[in-house]
Amino acid sequence: MRNHVKTITAIDVGTTKVFTILAQLHASGDIKVLGHSSVPCTGLRKGNVEDLATTTSAVRASVAEVQKQTGRRIHSAYIGVTGAHVTFENKKYAFNSIGASGVITGEDLRSVSQRIMASSTNGGSPKDRRVLHAIPMEYSVDGEGGLRNPVGLHGSNVEVEAHLISGGFDYIQKLIKSVEDAGVDVEALVLQPLASALSVLTPKEREDGAIIVDIGGGTTDLVGFRRGHINYTGVVPVAGFQFTNDIVQAFGTTREAAEMAKLAYGSADLSPININEEITLPLEEKFTDEETDSITIQRRDFCQLIKERSLELTYIIKDMLEESQMAGYPIVLTGGGSQLPGFQRLFEMSFAGPVRVGAPNGHAQVPGDLKKPAYATGVGIMLWAATEGTRGVALSASRKYLGSEVGLTALFTAWSRQVKRLMPWAV
Repeated sequence: MRNHVKTITAIDVGTTKVFTILAQLHASGDIKVLGHSSVPCTGLRKGNVEDLATTTSAVRASVAEVQKQTGRRIHSAYIGVTGAHVTFENKKYAFNSIGASGVITGEDLRSVSQRIMASSTNGGSPKDRRVLHAIPMEYSVDGEGGLRNPVGLHGSNVEVEAHLISGGFDYIQKLIKSVEDAGVDVEALVLQPLASALSVLTPKEREDGAIIVDIGGGTTDLVGFRRGHINYTGVVPVAGFQFTNDIVQAFGTTREAAEMAKLAYGSADLSPININEEITLPLEEKFTDEETDSITIQRRDFCQLIKERSLELTYIIKDMLEESQMAGYPIVLTGGGSQLPGFQRLFEMSFAGPVRVGAPNGHAQVPGDLKKPAYATGVGIMLWAATEGTRGVALSASRKYLGSEVGLTALFTAWSRQVKRLMPWAV
């Protein structure tokens, strides 16, 4: 029976924390979480590794805690990646060889992602970038477009519209090194907002159209779905770190105190706050003297600062969605920043469609303490590993990945075929 059980590890290396989750995947498709750990991390800025030693230390500590919980050695893991260096574009590719046998086969389509990534790497993209995912969206056969599954059709002039996701080579290399230096090999890289969508969206939301807004510590990541597939992704370099930094700059307090006050008193909605309520914050040492080591402020002033930054974020997202013709779709907020009081209401006032806060609540195998928006990415990486990783499509060790002409294969192609087997609770 042990031969039918696979152990998988997912690590979400974020701007404020490193989250590690160890799970068992059974042949039946059941996933059992064995252990998990979240450790503070200050080695990243806006999703990018800036302090290699600090990031490695956080990864090592998080992994060690899980190993202590479970009594199991972690040798390799699936790693999430995001940051302002990640870029996205929709492109069309022509494949005259598809359907050469007289009919388009499933084998023809299964090779599409790798062929697109190979062509993009071989002169199709700058050398300082690396393709992460190439996700087919729609097909055109002999001029007939809008096809989602052309298997069985006759035709030799096949075009594929694909969503191409790439990252900066140097940024990816730093991320991989920070994990490898902690003694963990990298099985594959998974785009963090795709992972969040995997753990939060329902099949109906993917089909009808929805936008994931994943508000993390360093970036806010966007993923847009329409007709069951991804056709938009984006990164906004505004997230929880910037909210905390605003408090530090405005009131001269320490970063630790600003973060604690944000969580305890912060809100993007001023209406329920008593006008006379006050907050006392410690001052940074450079602002103190013999008589003063703290500052007392009105809570409404404190929250007004948070509201203004929140409104800025909604304006940026709104502009991005309108430019990409994704405006008007329902929005699903997730990530740790989405739990800020008043945030959902602010989004509802700013956008035309409905807004909800999403967490991996529908996954029966996930422990209750992980059914929170802050863990959506980590749980999603685990689910990605359970689908794509076990099919052998994830490239193994990071050195092979960095030297390969082919990046990771499409996430949601296999997922759509396996969702009923692996995730019946989400149907």
